Amino acid sequence: FENSTKSFRKSLELDAANSKENEPSSAMSHHSLGIVHMKKGDYAAALKSLKKATEIWKKFFGDEHLDLAMCYN
Repeated sequence: FENSTKSFRKSLELDAANSKENEPSSAMSHHSLGIVHMKKGDYAAALKSLKKATEIWKKFFGDEHLDLAMCYN
């Protein structure tokens, strides 16, 4: 899990460095990081990451977009 966590965090750092931290690609990284946290049993961190992904996707696509279903799953 550590390699996955490092990769997703690096992706988020790059997004932030390029002013893309609130873009859909960043939402996918937050979502993936949330899944890793969930599999590790760190539910508080998972919830935080999944909420961030949900906020970004809602901003871009509205409340009815398919990507939101992944966060609610």
